[in-house]
Amino acid sequence: MQETSEIVQEILAQRDKEQIGMKWPLSKVEITSTNQSRLKRFSEIIIVQTNVKVVTFKEGKKKIKLDTKITPELEKEGFTREVVRRIQMLRKKAGLNKEDKIELEINSPLELDEDTIKATVGSSKITKINSPKYSDKFKVREKEFEIKIKF
Repeated sequence: MQETSEIVQEILAQRDKEQIGMKWPLSKVEITSTNQSRLKRFSEIIIVQTNVKVVTFKEGKKKIKLDTKITPELEKEGFTREVVRRIQMLRKKAGLNKEDKIELEINSPLELDEDTIKATVGSSKITKINSPKYSDKFKVREKEFEIKIKF
């Protein structure tokens, strides 16, 4: 478990060096180790703790190679997570409970995973809303978003 913790820390350090936040999933990490058979038991922990889709193992001297390429699918997932986080902040600001349903408007310069957004934030639909009380404008990686909720 100690080595797993060190691997997680190294992956997080590499993410930090590349300025890739934890909300942004990465496709894979390749871990080279002399203890690969033992480490494989902890691959799910590594996946969850580092937000990497796949962990592969190779036998050899310890080395961690993180694939930092952001594909269009990973980018869509990352932006979707950022938007969800902002919507949840608005829900909290509005004093809503988890079971309270909302209507949602999102103006976005790119495609987001609307099904994930609706399911995660309790939105019955995504639609145009006139003058909502709770809204937020923000930028993520130089892309501008606007979200509005109505309940």
